[in-house]
Amino acid sequence: MDRAALLISFSSLVIISMDLSLSILLAKRKDIGWAKWNIVLCSTLLGMAVFFNYKLLSGFLFTGFPKEVLDFIFEVVFIADTSFVIVFVCRFVNWLIARPMSKAEIVLTFANGVVYLLVSVASALSDFVILNQIQAILPALNISYCLVVAVKSYGTIENKLVRNVAMVFCIISLSIVPLLVLCAIWTPLRSLTFALVELAYFIMYLTFMFISLDKTEKNVERRNEEPTLEDYGKYHITEREFDVIKLIRKGMTNKEIGYELGISVNTVNNHIANIFQKTGVRSRIDLLNVLNEALW
Repeated sequence: MDRAALLISFSSLVIISMDLSLSILLAKRKDIGWAKWNIVLCSTLLGMAVFFNYKLLSGFLFTGFPKEVLDFIFEVVFIADTSFVIVFVCRFVNWLIARPMSKAEIVLTFANGVVYLLVSVASALSDFVILNQIQAILPALNISYCLVVAVKSYGTIENKLVRNVAMVFCIISLSIVPLLVLCAIWTPLRSLTFALVELAYFIMYLTFMFISLDKTEKNVERRNEEPTLEDYGKYHITEREFDVIKLIRKGMTNKEIGYELGISVNTVNNHIANIFQKTGVRSRIDLLNVLNEALW
């Protein structure tokens, strides 16, 4: 079983390395906040994958004192990384879908990471089976929380790409949670389960990063092109409102827009008011930001 876990984990190591590379490239191509935090997440996951492979390899290549040293290093780094990921992923998922966390959620998710850290240390220093079982269940609670948040917020996620990723995340998580519960009962299954879990999520992340980078490239190519009415289809902008938007993008005042289109200033004001209502903004700056996001 460890051999199968090792093979799967090596594949995951390659994939998460690609995830990290694409995250760095995306952060350089487009100034978006989550891309930088994504580098932090991918770096941590890469560290977990590296030391998990070391753990599996140590059983085949090392014996005696070298194996004990490697096992100790694995336990320290892996426990620290996992505790961080348990807390960070909850914050990252909520931030990505633009959902503010309540104070209670922040405290509980942080407490979950701390409890995992303490239980993992106690498990490493003792032979109590119950501690191993709790150690396996805590990440399942973390995934379950993110799953519930993704399901409840799915309908309010505006970014189509993030919404699709949330759907895939839900499907993968629903398949994985039973495995995590099973490995809590039968500990020999833990290595294989962890390898399968990391492979599934890393593949999902790789797909997400490829699509994000592709959209960024297309956005760069279109930077100097004029947007079309179809680009703003979800806001149900009319042709006349689109004419107003084009002139707003050029920095014209309401009076200048009226003169350009041959309409009164009051009519321009009405069009802009309708545009603000449809896009949910209150100023021209917010409008331009929303419209640029629509192109993304």
